[in-house]
Amino acid sequence: MGVKKISKLEVIQGVYLKELIFLYADEVTTYQEEIIKREQMINDLHSEVASKYRYHHMIGKSQRMQEIYKLLEKISNSESTILVQGENGTGKELVAKAIHYNSPRKDKVFIAQNCSAFNDNLLDSELFGHVKGSFTGAIKDKKGLFGFMDEEGNKIIDYAYEEVSDFHEGLAIVMDNGKFGAISPSGERVIDCKYDVISDFHHGRAIFSINEKYGLIDRNDHIILQAKYDDIQSVFDTLFLFMENSLYGIMDSKGEVILAPIYGDVNVLKDNKVKVFMDNKTGIINSSLVEFVGVEFDDIIAFNGGYIIKKNGKYGVMDALGKTVLSLQFDLISDNSSPNLSVQLGHKFSFLRIRDWKFVTPWTETYKGWTEISGFNGSTYLVKKKGQHYWSDTTGKIMKPLEVKTLNYVGKVITGNNAEDSKLGIMDRDGNALTAFDFDQIDAGVGNALKVFKADKAGVFSDLGDTLIPPVYDDLGYWSSPGLWWVELKGKKGVYSKDGEAILPPQYTSIAVYSKELLSLQLESELLYFNFIAKKFIAPK
Repeated sequence: MGVKKISKLEVIQGVYLKELIFLYADEVTTYQEEIIKREQMINDLHSEVASKYRYHHMIGKSQRMQEIYKLLEKISNSESTILVQGENGTGKELVAKAIHYNSPRKDKVFIAQNCSAFNDNLLDSELFGHVKGSFTGAIKDKKGLFGFMDEEGNKIIDYAYEEVSDFHEGLAIVMDNGKFGAISPSGERVIDCKYDVISDFHHGRAIFSINEKYGLIDRNDHIILQAKYDDIQSVFDTLFLFMENSLYGIMDSKGEVILAPIYGDVNVLKDNKVKVFMDNKTGIINSSLVEFVGVEFDDIIAFNGGYIIKKNGKYGVMDALGKTVLSLQFDLISDNSSPNLSVQLGHKFSFLRIRDWKFVTPWTETYKGWTEISGFNGSTYLVKKKGQHYWSDTTGKIMKPLEVKTLNYVGKVITGNNAEDSKLGIMDRDGNALTAFDFDQIDAGVGNALKVFKADKAGVFSDLGDTLIPPVYDDLGYWSSPGLWWVELKGKKGVYSKDGEAILPPQYTSIAVYSKELLSLQLESELLYFNFIAKKFIAPK
């Protein structure tokens, strides 16, 4: 039933109604505020209960877990090194992540590394990097997980890449999450980390790989050649070898084929030539893509000055220009007597000087009873007969014996022993002792250096018998690029120069070659940089 008529209120009644409406409005507002407060209280209680049993993906209600949560809150803002200990599977990495992502560093990269998977040397390499040739298998320079700095120790890349190469043509190859890209000297990401492999840039080109197929890109990440070949190798400065259907050809820097794939295998030589194989024969091509040495030989052995060639069981020699020096008529030619080649024809042998391709000894009979011809010192041969070593003249006349039980050539000297206890010493070519015979092992070192081992300790001697590094260290090795020896004693590392000058005492947890002038060192929890040319420490800026 609808309202037919509304009575008009008196003035006093209107005042009462207005006051009543305001009163109810205040009560509704107060009630609503109380509801909001209660809901907020409930939410806070829920949050408090939840946080009590959780901390950055960690869940636990026990008193011990509550103590851990409180401790993590305290240390998350600390700049100190934090050691987290525990058995396998107890969540050490989870704790480390909780600290990182609740700290001021939460916007930086967190990298987890399983250090137990590496031995000491590999761990040094993983953390601090290494340079090419610093140990067996170090085929290229590699930066560690601590970022990248310039020669003066200035940090130029804040992002902790998994790998950072040296700069080539203004770009450094970096790895992030297992993929490779490139950065500029300012640290700008020029090429996104999306490739399985990228080579260093050379003449504006780099080889890249995706899904085991190879192509070419330029420094602006433009695809020059799509990834379609099974292999690509840089050769002849601006050309590339490529593999298609298991055969190798050659293309230019634009990816255009200039020599169709016809070779079954290739081997890039040091003198900018390529050893090629086809139908079980081998030859050599040069930068003009001419068969410098025809593909007709059973084997070709490159040495410093030319090539030993073999065909149908006979040996010959070509010089570095491909000119035949010795025809294919010899029974054996070897390059184990530098600066000469050892040449054998029937029962006779001689030595061919590489410098001018002249025989420096007459053809000498391999005399009856000679079981080994191990060297030539310019006038006499070192031969072995009935288990004893002798010097013999070029007529086969035996000279004085070397009073050693065992003998090896190592550089300019002889190593061996002259007693039944098998202890080794260093001798000159006449067998005169340069050191005592008390080493357990003597190995070739670098240049005139010999690595010696005595009572499980290592040292370095010169080929004159002088001590360069005393044999008191647990281990040692040589970095060929900077020309330095590293030593280790009771887990601490130090550095010597190539000539035996002590540069850094063995007090560092780890040492690695960081660049052409810098070493990175770990001293307890402190990371240091040492300029081994200026012989001074450099503080990162």
